[in-house]
Amino acid sequence: MTKKKELIENIKVTDIAYKGHAVARHPKDGREIHILGAVPGDLLDIEIYKRVKDIYYADVLEVKAPSKCRTEPKEGEVYMSTSPWQIFDFDCENKFKKDFVKKFFREHADIEIDSEIFFPEGFDIYGYRNKIEYGFWKDKETGKYSFSFFRRGSSRGKIPVTESALNHPKINEIGKRFLDKINEKNIEFGVLKYLILRYSYFTDSVVAELIIQKDDFDALQISKEEFEAMLDDTLQGIVLSYSPENTPGARVEKVYFSLGNTDLKDKIAGNIFKYRYDHFFQVYVPLFDFVFDDMSRALFALQKARGKSWDILLDAFAGVGVFGIALREFATQIRAIEISPETYKYAKENAKAAGIDNYEFIETNTDRALDYFAGADLLVLDPPRAGVPKDTIKTILEEKPETIVYLSCNPKTQAMDYNWLKNDYEIVFSKGYNLFPRTPHIEHLMVLNKK
Repeated sequence: MTKKKELIENIKVTDIAYKGHAVARHPKDGREIHILGAVPGDLLDIEIYKRVKDIYYADVLEVKAPSKCRTEPKEGEVYMSTSPWQIFDFDCENKFKKDFVKKFFREHADIEIDSEIFFPEGFDIYGYRNKIEYGFWKDKETGKYSFSFFRRGSSRGKIPVTESALNHPKINEIGKRFLDKINEKNIEFGVLKYLILRYSYFTDSVVAELIIQKDDFDALQISKEEFEAMLDDTLQGIVLSYSPENTPGARVEKVYFSLGNTDLKDKIAGNIFKYRYDHFFQVYVPLFDFVFDDMSRALFALQKARGKSWDILLDAFAGVGVFGIALREFATQIRAIEISPETYKYAKENAKAAGIDNYEFIETNTDRALDYFAGADLLVLDPPRAGVPKDTIKTILEEKPETIVYLSCNPKTQAMDYNWLKNDYEIVFSKGYNLFPRTPHIEHLMVLNKK
């Protein structure tokens, strides 16, 4: 760690790091300097505030000469907490994401890949998020609550907000409604923990989960009847939960009550999917149809070449059944695995609604259901950011399904996983999708076929 801050003038930003920082090189020792609020091509005055291992971290003091890729952020200083790439020209953003995918596969799988980064015309790069998790901030002078995000850079702490430019407008509308209700009361600071808002594109409505961190419903000072009065066509459901103060994140220990309809529905690839307010679902739902179109085209080409459908499609990280159900026409039987609680009920209901009678589902970790892989000749993978567990990779290499559809929200771990598979599988299709515009996140699809 550095003992004091260091000023560096007229430094050129040359690169970008995967998590959103721009990168320059220290003029004395050549180590990387990671800088929020900077863009490759900028000429800056900066101030280094810490060093972690071999990387320095710095704040921007002045932009001496802006990069051609720099643009004005939509949210002032808040953008660095919510979407640090708001200062990137959108064409540059897509180029940087394309370069990341190439870099990861070159470094971790020793192959050259040239996936385009797709974003359809006519879609908005703001106002798309269907989920937000807010902390709380209370102004000492006015006593009024705002939402909060964590401030990044040397000025640590929280930053008060009332909305986010990335949120769907209905989420911002309902968020303000909750703030108004909260500020009608004299709620002691430390009672409120999070407000999570989920939006359904299909029903154009929101479900809210208010989480308190003091196991005392009366301390909230908002009655169940007052919450009920908030429900309408836009706010379709409210859940009130308890999560202890020292419990990481929004891990809930108790649900006090659920009001209205706390299930959501969304439409993907012509199918209606029902999911619970705390289940994972895609963030920019309308764009996901483009991903399925590409999956289907790639599978149609392989199906035509092999002359028949696959026998068993295994959806290994199934959620509420989206992939297995949407790709059902390519296989005789569908199997699914998912660890999230009660996904089984929703996946089975979604399969029934889609008219599928050959659907099996097991609610567990993939590493605990390795026997389920036997006989599967079409495997669909959509793992968490950490990638596919190593025991699951080992089982894939033992069973060798003929075709693998691998969608990833982290192409770095995807490339690391492919490094294990590359001797047995070739990439027959790859493409990136900017499903999280104005952020560093990338969705990347590979379709693999056994050599």
